[in-house]
Amino acid sequence: MSGCASIPTASKQQDAAAKEFQAPDDKSGIDRYRSANFGGGIQTAFPIGAKSTGQAGPKTCFMWGMAPERHTIESLTGSTPKLTLDARPGCISCGRQ
Repeated sequence: MSGCASIPTASKQQDAAAKEFQAPDDKSGIDRYRSANFGGGIQTAFPIGAKSTGQAGPKTCFMWGMAPERHTIESLTGSTPKLTLDARPGCISCGRQ
C-alpha cells in the first residue's frame, strides 16, 4: 500500500512576504518549519495554545503574527512535543521540527 498527502499552500506573494521575516512593531512573528522527510505522508497539526493553525507536510513553513506574550506550540505527532516561547513585539521566533 502507498499514498501521499496534499496540503494547501500559500500564494507566491504570501510565501515571498513570509520569507522576508518582518514582524510588525506591535506583534510577534512565529515561524515554524517542518524539515523532516520521515512520515512525509502524514500531515502534522501545529496548534498554538487553543488556536488551530493548520497542518504541515514535510519541508513546509508556517509564519504567524501573534500577540506578544507566552505561547506554547505543539506538534500533534506520536510524541506530541511542545515548544514554549516568550514572544516579544517586533521580533521573530523560529522553531524547527
